[in-house]
Amino acid sequence: MISAGLALGSLVAGLHWWMFAAQRKSLGGSFTTRYVLWTFAGRWGLTIALAVLCLQGLRIKYGDFMAGFLVTSFAVRAIRLLRTNS
Repeated sequence: MISAGLALGSLVAGLHWWMFAAQRKSLGGSFTTRYVLWTFAGRWGLTIALAVLCLQGLRIKYGDFMAGFLVTSFAVRAIRLLRTNS
């Protein structure tokens, strides 16, 4: 059975990488460095805020949350790598 921490870690990682894909797609035009840095900071800020909320507010175990986040992040990176090499 999947623990709540593992599921929430996976959910936060999925949201983080979804926002990364949307940010990457929106950078097709010419943007300022300031815009890129603000969107980068916003994506990481939201990720960290959700992690703190899950760990502190919901009392989720740190190890379970990080395991879910890391497994999902590595899976997304592997899928993206396989797609670019195909």
